Amino acid sequence: MASGRRRGGTLHATTRPNGLLAAYADPDAVEQLIARHQQGLEDATDRLWRLMNLQLWGEIFVLGKHGRNKPEERAPLVVAV
Repeated sequence: MASGRRRGGTLHATTRPNGLLAAYADPDAVEQLIARHQQGLEDATDRLWRLMNLQLWGEIFVLGKHGRNKPEERAPLVVAV
């Protein structure tokens, strides 16, 4: 969890104001969950894992934030039959 301890770390990506979770989750509640987990007061591994994956999935597949190439720059998908 070392990367999550930094303010810009992976765990705190779940509270991005422009991310998918921003419309559905209370960022203060998520921050409190992260803090309790990092302090060892609560094992929230499963919930944090789900939140991180939902956030990343939403950024890629719903919001179109691929972080790599623009869709028009990617190689076309070729399926062998």
